[in-house]
Amino acid sequence: MTVLEDGEDKVEKYVESTGAFVQSIEDDEPLTLAAMGMSSLSFERNEGLIAACRTGTLAEVKAWLRQGADVNAKGSIGGLTGLHGAAGRGSLEAVQFLIEEGADVNAPDTFGNTPQWFAGNPETFEALIDAGADLSIMSDGETVLDWAGRKGFDWNAKVLRCHGAKTGCSSSVEMNQTPAP
Repeated sequence: MTVLEDGEDKVEKYVESTGAFVQSIEDDEPLTLAAMGMSSLSFERNEGLIAACRTGTLAEVKAWLRQGADVNAKGSIGGLTGLHGAAGRGSLEAVQFLIEEGADVNAPDTFGNTPQWFAGNPETFEALIDAGADLSIMSDGETVLDWAGRKGFDWNAKVLRCHGAKTGCSSSVEMNQTPAP
């Protein structure tokens, strides 16, 4: 087994623990995985990517994508994508990389929440907005601005207002007001 880049050794260990084996085709080619007794190798790859986005390094995220994971795959828990996870942990590098790789900034989870609902800091929030996040998407009757105001997330609300976000019908938070804690 050959480790091509930092982070792939963790991917290989995970894949081996699931009952698959890793075979190197050529030194300049990505590793290919051959399923041995697994019901769905793509499922394993996608779940690995999503987990790496939530808790791993950028090298691990890149390694899972090289293994063939789908950048827009929805996970088995809540329909979260890797972008939801990277945004939630506030990893600007991972968020920017996933966007460059084609991640959908408006992908809803099972509950209709898009990655901006999960943004862990102003920088990741800005990156999602700059990439075209639709701030008018409603989830459970409220926009992300409604949600930020209701939760008392002042910096989220401030960034949203700076980008022209509007509130939905169900919210008592009005534009240019400081949300109540």
